[in-house]
Amino acid sequence: MKRVVKVLMSLLVALPCLARDPLTLSNARELAAADAATPEGQAYLKGFFTNPWRLALNDANEHCRDAQLRSGSHEEFVIALSIGIAGFPIESLTSPDDEGMKCLARRLMSTEFIKPPYDGFAIYMPFKNTEPGTERRATTSSPGGSSNQ
Repeated sequence: MKRVVKVLMSLLVALPCLARDPLTLSNARELAAADAATPEGQAYLKGFFTNPWRLALNDANEHCRDAQLRSGSHEEFVIALSIGIAGFPIESLTSPDDEGMKCLARRLMSTEFIKPPYDGFAIYMPFKNTEPGTERRATTSSPGGSSNQ
């Protein structure tokens, strides 16, 4: 019994050390760049930015269409995700932080993606709207493997 109490006390002391700082767009960009720089991260991003990602984003856009219309269109926006070990986002941030973008973030939180190399894998995706026919081919070489730049 004393051993169990000691273990529990040790955990209570260690928990604050194990807690992460809340995800912000700034630290998401830094984490995503570091994650994308690893061989495991590069392999994961190649798998992430495939048809399932596009389907998930299209589904989220469809589901959030009314909220996005109320919020207005954005020339540029950012989506940042932290993917948990099971493949579901554990955190999702957007900028701007309006009703339409919040809806998109909530919808992406319920999407199962491929499992990352480790818990909390960060992906930072800046988007820029372009006129149809003028967009460049997307690359995954920028931090976070952004598409649609």
